[in-house]
Amino acid sequence: MRLQPNLSATAGLSRPCMHIRGAEQPKSGTARVGVKDQCFKCFQIIKMGKTMSIECENERLIGLIYDAASDSRRWAYVHQALQQSFNADALNWAQHDFNSGEGRILDSIGYDRSYLRSYTGRYVTLNKWLQAQWYIPPGQVHLGEEILTEVQLVQTKFYIEWLKPQGLLHRICVVVKQEGQQVFYLEALRSKSKGPYDKQAKLFLGSLLPHLQQAMQRNVYFWRSAIMKDVIDSWPCALLAVDKHARPLFMNRAAEQIVHDQSIFCPNSESLSLTGLKSASSFQELIAAAASGSLTDSGYQAGEAMIIPRRNHRTPAWVVVAPLSRKLRTVVSQEVEVALVYIYLPEFVGAIQQTMLKTFFKLTPAEQKLAQLILEGCRLDEAAERLGITKNTARTHMKHIYSKTNTECQTDLVRLLLGVPSSQLLPDKLVLVA
Repeated sequence: MRLQPNLSATAGLSRPCMHIRGAEQPKSGTARVGVKDQCFKCFQIIKMGKTMSIECENERLIGLIYDAASDSRRWAYVHQALQQSFNADALNWAQHDFNSGEGRILDSIGYDRSYLRSYTGRYVTLNKWLQAQWYIPPGQVHLGEEILTEVQLVQTKFYIEWLKPQGLLHRICVVVKQEGQQVFYLEALRSKSKGPYDKQAKLFLGSLLPHLQQAMQRNVYFWRSAIMKDVIDSWPCALLAVDKHARPLFMNRAAEQIVHDQSIFCPNSESLSLTGLKSASSFQELIAAAASGSLTDSGYQAGEAMIIPRRNHRTPAWVVVAPLSRKLRTVVSQEVEVALVYIYLPEFVGAIQQTMLKTFFKLTPAEQKLAQLILEGCRLDEAAERLGITKNTARTHMKHIYSKTNTECQTDLVRLLLGVPSSQLLPDKLVLVA
């Protein structure tokens, strides 16, 4: 059935759809709508005015909803379009728990901010529209008048103190998601002068519901992915995921900087290749072994680490190549063997390490300096020489460091201070590549 509400205040729709250039033009002799490049499928020219196809507005909104599903910043455009389409003065996403009686407005447009703040702390408990039978199960589109008549509503404290000062009265709402007694819903409200929402508005909102539900599901995934990307980018450790040929599949921000400065990896290479010939072959071996979960020809265990000199840098880089417990499945359902490459640079992690040494482990200044040199790749005798102490004094400091950090050897200490998540990532002996 083709629904064609007019553009009055009582209709569900209020704004014509704008399509791209080249849309179908009206037949010869038909008056043109006075908007350039407008889709003439959306309109019928009649004596009393214009009417619009609800299907076209539906298509426009669905497109915006799926855009927002992959980029949460675009929800603002969805809210504006919904507000215009439903001729609403205010529109919001909200959450409510019927067990605790608590709830909050998650995102909104058209409300006074001071009233939004007061809703969570006070007025959510006074909201007479929140009656469980109208919200469970989800998928029900309902009008405010179906829960409370206008006469009943205007007598409530919620209306007098919260709705009326904002000029709101009429409401349409749909529950998009339910988790136990907790619901997530979308509602639009408008003033008394615009009149109540009608059945056509209910049908229109109901037609958008499946797409809103899918967008919410997708948006949770993209939202979590975006958060994880931000978290991983904030790590001082460089992290790369590579295939067995050392071709990067993912890099965080620290890794991008390392690849760009070319101090470790060769420039203009499709796969990661270290600048030194000896280190390059060992690195490729470790990646192939880690990706396949096998031993290298040299007898290294998959998941070993290397200390690699850097071009134009005094301090080396710690490179840990570790297996990933699962294969990566591509969009064409092929499985790719993946290895993780962790790169630790002293300048990236020095500040964090110093905080850990001082705050968490209560090391003395002398112990902190020794531990820092060990982290930078110095042997114990080299560290003692640089600090101007005897080797015996350095050994005594190391015993104190092991005791305070609850470690037993340099490898355990390095693993602890670098924050490597798995005890499998570092071997008992580090491979120093000249």
